Amino acid sequence: MLLTKPQLSRFWRTWSRIIASRGWSQAEAEAQRKALLARAGFSSLTLVDRTAGFDRLLAELAVLQDDISRAHEASPAPTLSLPAGHGTQVQPDNPGTRRRLLYLIRRHASALGGYPYLRALVRDRFGRDLDSGMSCLDDLPTPDLHQLLITLAARHASHLQAGRNASLTSEESYPDQVDFPADPPAVECPF
Repeated sequence: MLLTKPQLSRFWRTWSRIIASRGWSQAEAEAQRKALLARAGFSSLTLVDRTAGFDRLLAELAVLQDDISRAHEASPAPTLSLPAGHGTQVQPDNPGTRRRLLYLIRRHASALGGYPYLRALVRDRFGRDLDSGMSCLDDLPTPDLHQLLITLAARHASHLQAGRNASLTSEESYPDQVDFPADPPAVECPF
């Protein structure tokens, strides 16, 4: 099994909602699940990888749920031809990659101070103002998201390291500064 437990849980939760909404029998649901996996390019759920494969699987689930906001991910991304001498093809942004970048950015930002910290950082780094919350991160181009993630990850790691170093330099960690209780009086041995 290549998928993580949360990914498997998400798949089975979504799949059970689809079965209930479509009213499929158990046999029909099993046939539809195998067809879904085949459309995503897999013969078994155990062969689905954690990134691009899971993205394809989620996109196929979105098609079954009639979720047009995510169903576009099911179709292969078109390639853009460039004029002669400028390369051959350019792949547009992968929605799964952007989704993972945004998740990690939000996670690091929340550990560093949340939205105010992120807003100041985006304004300083890119000259853009996130005026309507974290959802405006979606407007940043993918290369800027990569740079933002690198910056946040480095600052988060530095923040964690500073916390560990602070605990090492506190006075409580030096045993020579600890007051020990006085030794009990010696008892003379009768032998």
